[in-house]
Amino acid sequence: MNEPNTVFTEEVSQGFAKGHCPTCSLVAEFQERLIAGTQPAEISTLCNYHAWMMAKGAPADRAAKVFLDLLERSKNSTGSSRDDACTFCEQLRAHELVRLEEMREEFKRPRVQEWMKLHVSFCLKHASQLDHLLTPSMRQLLLETSVRSHNELKQELNILLEHLRRGDRTGWGVLGRAAEFLTSRRGMRRGG
Repeated sequence: MNEPNTVFTEEVSQGFAKGHCPTCSLVAEFQERLIAGTQPAEISTLCNYHAWMMAKGAPADRAAKVFLDLLERSKNSTGSSRDDACTFCEQLRAHELVRLEEMREEFKRPRVQEWMKLHVSFCLKHASQLDHLLTPSMRQLLLETSVRSHNELKQELNILLEHLRRGDRTGWGVLGRAAEFLTSRRGMRRGG
């Protein structure tokens, strides 16, 4: 029973090490595994986003079987779909909550606190969700990392604008980092 917790702790540590929102990184990896590995019988409904992700990213034979199964189940239906009942979205929300709880536990480790002060940046969505789980001192650390990221992004965006005024097209990577900070990682379903 200790092994799964060890695996999660290692994965959470890897999420912190990537320099992006660790929760986004871990949930995105889980989403990729879901798309690639979920069996057709395990999928009851797909939202628009995950249907297209399945069409684009799953092995073709698996995607075809999933779509055939969903078509068969919907043959006597008017075709209305409910994005909120998407099998993947439900699993992702549950996984995200587990990861946020793990993040809360990681915040207690002094090495993680030091690392966060210098390197970690949560997106605003996950910072807000995590804020409700933390003690006041941990909330302060989270706020400090968010303010640091906010200030760094503002500075880099202003530098980009200055470069663009001079006709220099370098530094566009900041646009992706700003988008991630404001809304979460690209390719992440923005559900509940």
